[in-house]
Amino acid sequence: MPGKQELPRGISRVRSRRGGREVTLYQVRVTWEGRRELVGRFDTLTDARVAADLARADVIRGVFVPPRVLRREAVARVRAAQEKRQRERLTVEQLAELWLAHVQRMGGKDSTIYSYRRRLEKHVLPRFGATPAAEVTPDDVELWFNELNTVSGNGVSRGAYMALSSMFNYAVGKAKGQNASFAPLLDRSPCGISGAAVHKAVKPASAAEKVITASQIAAIARHMPGAEQLAVLLAGYMALRIGEVLGLQRRDVDGGMLHIQRQAQSRGAGLVYSTPKSKAGIRSLPIPAPLQPLVIAHLRNHVGAANDAPLLPRTSKGNKPTAPNTLRRHFDAAVTAANKAGAAVPEGFVFHGLRHTALTAISRTGATMAELKLWAGHADDATVQRYQHATADRMTAQAAQLDVRIPT
Repeated sequence: MPGKQELPRGISRVRSRRGGREVTLYQVRVTWEGRRELVGRFDTLTDARVAADLARADVIRGVFVPPRVLRREAVARVRAAQEKRQRERLTVEQLAELWLAHVQRMGGKDSTIYSYRRRLEKHVLPRFGATPAAEVTPDDVELWFNELNTVSGNGVSRGAYMALSSMFNYAVGKAKGQNASFAPLLDRSPCGISGAAVHKAVKPASAAEKVITASQIAAIARHMPGAEQLAVLLAGYMALRIGEVLGLQRRDVDGGMLHIQRQAQSRGAGLVYSTPKSKAGIRSLPIPAPLQPLVIAHLRNHVGAANDAPLLPRTSKGNKPTAPNTLRRHFDAAVTAANKAGAAVPEGFVFHGLRHTALTAISRTGATMAELKLWAGHADDATVQRYQHATADRMTAQAAQLDVRIPT
């Protein structure tokens, strides 16, 4: 039996299946840059010879490109075309969801994401939602911003613009925490309005910036439900935010000190505890001496025995804190009742005004800016650590100087 035909260099036989039967093909390889490259598989030896000769000629002339590279480049071109079509079809609404998911991955609080989503849904998506993100122009954004600013004011337009700008920064790969491997969804951001993110006060004094007297604080507290009187006093003399007051638990009262470690918020998903917005918000404050007996009585009369029992429970000694809107509603009613009794609390005074009132009173005791930041929970970590020990005694002295009126 004669032996198999001798094959030229670079050509070999391979077995393959085609149409349910086994066939013999002729495989061609050439050496290129020190590597054996597959040129292809052919039905006949003649076709294989021609392919081998052409490939070797291309190698000699320096123009050979391996088929595997050609295939990879073709796949890349197809993928790039698909991604381009996807980017061109990506709407602002779809981009918003991608950005919010990124914020969540970066550790954004539920309350923060809720606020972003509310701004987008109320002010951005009605105008741009269905528009392809790549088609939004700087002129479009400026016109939208100016209209929103005129109708709703700087407080609304600024927040909405900052959300829109952050979303487009994510799209171009400039958001905080994005990996270097992130493939930008857009080539540029249309958000470039100078000063749009700067807060501009519209009124000389908002309802939250009005200051009331110790007698007026006592009058408001007097008309609050008994279990909620302490909320007014803590905010009015210790500069606590409403969420910080409602986030307090039995374990946070430590003798003459109050530890602020969490806040309670109701943002679309029920009432939840979360940490303060910044680390500086976690702080310990001296309770003014006249308030300390009231705190002790409040613990005895209204707070459950567990360490994590809320200081302002929804029901007597219950395990759920009062909701912010409930406290605000009771506060507004107490202001109205106090004014009917002659308290003369300024019109439009809101719960947050108690915090402003407290910080104003503390500043009058001679507190430094650093101490005020510590009282308010506004300083960065370095500032808090620098002054925390040095000011502990001074803060206690400042608390002792406050004009505290107890509701009777």
